Amino acid sequence: MILLFALVFAMPQTRAEAAGAEVQYLLLTHTEGGQQAAVISVEGEGRIQSAKLSYHTGGSGRTQKADLILDHYLVFYLEGEISEQNLKSLNLSGTIGNQTIDLKSFANDSGNTVVELDPDQRSMSRGTALSEAQEQQVNAVTAESSSGIGTALAEAESLAGTASSSLGRSRSKNGSIVIVLDPGHGGSDPGATRTWSGVSYIEKDIALKISQYTKQELEKYQGVEVYLTRESDVYVGLEDRVTFAKNKGAAAIISQHINSTNANRQTSVSGAMVFVANGNYRPDLKSQSWALAQTILDELGKLGMDDRGLVVTNSQTGNTYPDGSLADYYAIVRHSVLKGLPGMIVEHGFVNNPNDCVKYYGSESALQKIGAADAKAIADYFGLTKEKPASGFYSDANGSYYILANGKRATGFVDINNNRYYFDANGYMADGWQKIGKFTYYFEHGVMQKGLHKEGKKLYWLNRRGRLEEGWFQGFDGNQYYADKNGVLKTGFVERKGKTYYFDPETGAMAKKWKTIGRYRYYFKSATGEMLKSQWKYIGKSKYYFDSKGRRRTGFKMVNGKKYFLDKTTGALVRSRWLLYKNNYYYVSYRGVVYSNCTVTINKRRYKFNAEGICTNRKYRSGKKVAKNVIVVK
Repeated sequence: MILLFALVFAMPQTRAEAAGAEVQYLLLTHTEGGQQAAVISVEGEGRIQSAKLSYHTGGSGRTQKADLILDHYLVFYLEGEISEQNLKSLNLSGTIGNQTIDLKSFANDSGNTVVELDPDQRSMSRGTALSEAQEQQVNAVTAESSSGIGTALAEAESLAGTASSSLGRSRSKNGSIVIVLDPGHGGSDPGATRTWSGVSYIEKDIALKISQYTKQELEKYQGVEVYLTRESDVYVGLEDRVTFAKNKGAAAIISQHINSTNANRQTSVSGAMVFVANGNYRPDLKSQSWALAQTILDELGKLGMDDRGLVVTNSQTGNTYPDGSLADYYAIVRHSVLKGLPGMIVEHGFVNNPNDCVKYYGSESALQKIGAADAKAIADYFGLTKEKPASGFYSDANGSYYILANGKRATGFVDINNNRYYFDANGYMADGWQKIGKFTYYFEHGVMQKGLHKEGKKLYWLNRRGRLEEGWFQGFDGNQYYADKNGVLKTGFVERKGKTYYFDPETGAMAKKWKTIGRYRYYFKSATGEMLKSQWKYIGKSKYYFDSKGRRRTGFKMVNGKKYFLDKTTGALVRSRWLLYKNNYYYVSYRGVVYSNCTVTINKRRYKFNAEGICTNRKYRSGKKVAKNVIVVK
């Protein structure tokens, strides 16, 4: 990630806090693409499952969900350009509790420090701490915290640019979360074995029981389907296990094992650990599966197992992923990454520790507790509950969803309270522009929009089914519209195939019949919307003339060498009338032509007109109103 500049706010003494959770530091930065981002570190008991940042920009308030939650680091991509003074509050939920932290006092505190990164040190790789010089400027941000900032930013940047298969979004057709448990080893592969006090502890058997108890407990929750890669003492290939999970549409595959060391005499080692992906190839899978893995470790810790952490093991032979990055060593983890599926290996204690064997594997009730701990961690991470939820809208870290009367998540198009919504295959509500099948739709706060939609200066039209229209079409309001291939409505004058049309700048509707545009009146054919140009046209009982630009003409007008007079107000052609213009008299024939260079009889009297059409009779040269039925032209 390239950081154009960054502001770090740290409070060495006073911190923004709420009921146990507190902001340690806050960083405002820009991505290489110029988008502003905020990284916030929160300290508190429990895990953050979702977070929302409230701020104001451009005179309006905004709320942004966290784009990435990595341990206690939160990353938000922001709309608009903000400073620390624009920050309002941070809302947290999860096992950390539902809390709202006031960021105004945090940003305004005089103890905050501002850091501008040196241009030569703007490149921050995943897991790299701030430079020594930078850390000297921010005495409240430790090397550990700066590393976390770098990691969080790198993960968020990678996630934004990757077509991710989001953890927690893979669901069955009925809207349930799918979890695949993988009992380690099996058949001819016993795994780790030890015998203590005459009792043999065999990994393949213990792992199967842990998986069975995990499944048993997890199925007590609503909205989840659980599968095992093996249900008996058989051997299943490692890649086949991941393929099975992928085919089931699993949100994650969790391979359950017990651990051992190579040294037989090492009997005191203990604790739980999880082998996870290195994130080289699919950092989006890493960031999410790590969070699930840590949740499992937290629950196992409640049973007394030491937390030995998340462990990354890279290929020892130089194997690489398709992008050339170093691959993971363990097959379950590696194949999961290749298939776009979060996968991990959970080690529950050590079989070469006799105390672990007795405490954790020595009875069915002990194994059942391990299975229940794994199940609770999975349920907590995915927001599962044992009670059947009431019908209505819900939300989690991945978005909003709707529970139907049958307790299942809604999927596809659903009508709710006279509004239409769309929920993807995982049950999450669509918002904003969405490509669904062959058609494009727009959802505002989840509600499918119809009719005219405005975005800045651009106009769009969504038909009765909510589909974005393109090309020529008639809206359900009866108006004609014309949109480009991106669905943007044309406005103003549009030339197409030698014909001119006009579309209202505010609505995009095609003009028909009379239309005043600027200082002029135009006429557009009622059937096609084509503008009349360079022609005479009867409209109703009157005749009008439109010039080459489509403007309706008024006053004296020369057309094809003949002089006409068009009413100054209505534009209608005047016939058989005297005109008084600038103290001169003119006469318009019944065809509308102004007599000129001729002598004619009008009402049994002879009149002479010069080349300009002015009547030269003596009586009519005074400029006085002597003729009847005369039009005085101003």
